[in-house]
Amino acid sequence: MEAFLNSPAVIMVGWPEDALVSRKYDPAVQYILPEEGSMLWSDNLVISARSAYSREAELFLDYLMRPEVNARIVNEQYYSTANEAAAEFIEKDMLNNPILFPPIEDLRRSEWYMPLSPTGKLLYADIWQRFLEASD
Repeated sequence: MEAFLNSPAVIMVGWPEDALVSRKYDPAVQYILPEEGSMLWSDNLVISARSAYSREAELFLDYLMRPEVNARIVNEQYYSTANEAAAEFIEKDMLNNPILFPPIEDLRRSEWYMPLSPTGKLLYADIWQRFLEASD
């Protein structure tokens, strides 16, 4: 984000947090989802099956999912949530912000990226290599 704000760059791939924080420094920053759609993503918290502290980890995750705590994460860190119980504690300007909570139409045009097949990995590597060579 700093590289974007402190350079002649005019476009970047970013996440909602990047756009919202960048706007604090430069109100002209826009967050745009392409008409064709975008990739969907989600952050996940997991507990190792071999963890010696799985009970403590479960308690921590339970804490994070408390509606008031989950809403605080949205309000302070600009991460959206699927925790519907948190909605009543999320600041209204955040809850109504299409950057954090895109309209359903935008979500319908978007898709999850699935893991690549071995053939797909080779194709990706080839395309990436050609991109790197072209940018020299």
